[in-house]
Amino acid sequence: MLNAARERSPLRVSRYAWFGALLVAGGIAFRFWLAYGPLGHPSSDESVVGLMALELLRHGHLHAFYWGQAYGGSLEAVLVAPWLWLFGTNAFALKLTTVLAGLGGAGLTWRVARHLFRPSVAARVGVISLFWPVTLVWYGTKEGGFYPLTAALGLLVVLMALNVDEQPGRAPYWAGLGIATGLGWWMSPNIAYYALPMAAWLVARGHCRQARNVLVAVGGLLIGGAIWIAANALSGFDSLHAPSAWAGSSTYLSRFKFFWRSGLPFGLGLRRPWGGEWYGGHAPGLLLYVVALGALGYAFARLFRFRARNLLLPDLFLIAAAPFVFATFVGNWHLFEGRYTYFVGSMMPILLGRVLQARFGAVVVLALMVVPGSAFLHDYDHNRATIGPSTTPIARALERAGARTAVAQYAIAYQLTFESDERVIAVPATDDRYPPFREQVRRSAPAYVFYSSDAAATRLFTEALAARRVGFRVIRAGRFVAVLPRARYVSPALTR
Repeated sequence: MLNAARERSPLRVSRYAWFGALLVAGGIAFRFWLAYGPLGHPSSDESVVGLMALELLRHGHLHAFYWGQAYGGSLEAVLVAPWLWLFGTNAFALKLTTVLAGLGGAGLTWRVARHLFRPSVAARVGVISLFWPVTLVWYGTKEGGFYPLTAALGLLVVLMALNVDEQPGRAPYWAGLGIATGLGWWMSPNIAYYALPMAAWLVARGHCRQARNVLVAVGGLLIGGAIWIAANALSGFDSLHAPSAWAGSSTYLSRFKFFWRSGLPFGLGLRRPWGGEWYGGHAPGLLLYVVALGALGYAFARLFRFRARNLLLPDLFLIAAAPFVFATFVGNWHLFEGRYTYFVGSMMPILLGRVLQARFGAVVVLALMVVPGSAFLHDYDHNRATIGPSTTPIARALERAGARTAVAQYAIAYQLTFESDERVIAVPATDDRYPPFREQVRRSAPAYVFYSSDAAATRLFTEALAARRVGFRVIRAGRFVAVLPRARYVSPALTR
């Protein structure tokens, strides 16, 4: 009785509340540090989202999808635009939307867990999702165009499905389920990781008999996916035509095997976010992976031993469908970096809620968080190879030299254009991602920008200019070299 009274005492509850609040604050601070810390300046991929937002702000025009492709909905660029208008063209404004989407996803994870576990376990699951899987949390702080936002929409799909199951007569939940799925489909086909298993689960639970509300969900799906439908009606449904090169030499079966061998360890945060090496080496990483799989298996087996009806657990449907959905996407055959498992990783904290309910579960969860997390922080500089240097110094040098356009490799070009606030327009010589930029550079007298470490490429270019008897001058700033021809010279690749 004394112990029970102590557990219920206001002081004890208050201490737990303060500790929980500190963990949440730490998780928020951790994500902001990842986004804006030493490796926080944007890549060209991220910069494209910012340039799409600037196109909306300055020209009132927005593409349905990420520049140069028929997938990756532009909703995130719409959400980035207000921050650029308020704070200017900088990394803080560019990444704020994706950081907030990631934090929103953690909040949705907690809300989902409230339906599945007792409140104390749900709270732990929510806190876990702020920090783990750490490699994918790191990736989610990058403005990749659709990753955290699609995951948040997917978790919203799961939450709406749980609400539908508990209150099947409430039409707003059905509408929310459809709208979240439709928006998610516009953003990325990866919404299938959440929508397909939840649809199957609702059918298994007998909710397909709610004919009127099923129609409400279908109507919400059409509304949420309206932009995708309209864009594809005009393009001959390009979004459904994946480039054949994506498949590599893989098959459905090889991708299914690859999920278990390489994909799931990424989803559990056991591999580096770039390069894919196991933390601590192959043997320790593989051992931790086997322990994690054993813990998950034990947690679910324990449930089934006592309650056969738990075969209809919604989170079991999610994880059981994941390898099959993963193998469906033809691009999921190579994981040099783990972004293709981002959506699988977003489900892992919910599964840890099951592990927390098993004997010694807290120890396993702590190991899964602390070991990869410590390895990630110890190895943080390893990620520097994935982030190019800031282009701001060379952009300023080009402006001072009077250059307003430039040609550079993709990794430089759009980053340079964004970080200069479009005062210097740079494009890759062979990329047609945004034709107006390409045309502007083609009609100008561009500079040519190289990494200072890429002396061979710089030398080949200057030798080509000398062979054509074109004089030039060289500008060095930051970690870049810019070659400015004294006579107009446009790369032949731009004129094709």
